[in-house]
Amino acid sequence: MSANMSANTIPSNSLVRTIFVSTKHRDIAKYPSASDFSLDLPTTLTQVHGVTIRNMKYVPEALINNNNSRFTFSANSNAYSGTIQIDHGDYNQSITDLLAAINTELNAYDVHFAINPIDNLVRFTFAGPFITDYFAIPPCKLMKLLGFPNGICLYQSNSEPSCFPSGMALYEMVACATSKYRIINDTDLIFRITDIEAILSVDRVCDRATAILLSSRSPNYIVKQVHHIYTPLLQVQHRIQRFNIKLYNSDGDLYDLNDTDASFTLEFYCQPAKNQ
Repeated sequence: MSANMSANTIPSNSLVRTIFVSTKHRDIAKYPSASDFSLDLPTTLTQVHGVTIRNMKYVPEALINNNNSRFTFSANSNAYSGTIQIDHGDYNQSITDLLAAINTELNAYDVHFAINPIDNLVRFTFAGPFITDYFAIPPCKLMKLLGFPNGICLYQSNSEPSCFPSGMALYEMVACATSKYRIINDTDLIFRITDIEAILSVDRVCDRATAILLSSRSPNYIVKQVHHIYTPLLQVQHRIQRFNIKLYNSDGDLYDLNDTDASFTLEFYCQPAKNQ
């Protein structure tokens, strides 16, 4: 990038090369995740100094998705252990609906979650005699959403277990969340281009990357937007033929597109040939 080019200013003499990207056009056998795949360009791009996402269309990931729909547990000195899986969905953006779904899976173990209407914090308590020692849930995305970033180890009164799972918060009888639950569906998507092949000489290849944050949406809507935010590359890329695309959510996990197609139009800005 030249010294007189500001961070978001497109040089007036730039040549624009438009590339349409659709996740359904990837090699599914080689790239099973629609959020992480490589793309071979139909034409070689040269002297590239910046990129813009011009159009986008995708279905935002649900509040509960592949990244946060399950948690493991152990109970009664590890006599019982397993994995709880709840259905994907937005649960009407309601903490009561979400807790009801989790509690349905926990009923067999006589424990449950509830929201305290006074302080608006989630609590985890015993609901019956099944647990004689402790019930432990390690830290995970779902517990973080409910306000338990350090997990839960809940034990019966006056019987603190001598041996319990390490690395999680210990509570007697009632576990109160350390922070308010996060039921707002943050559906921001980060579009990242990586592994750009910039062949500077016959024996040197360097990698460059750029990241563009896309906007969030209200529940149950497909994002259809037009952006024009120019992102300069760290240095002019002399030749681009192939690169990798990764789609992330705001937590840094691969975006859960729920088996739907996402499409983007990329505009690459190239320096004109010296004789032009």
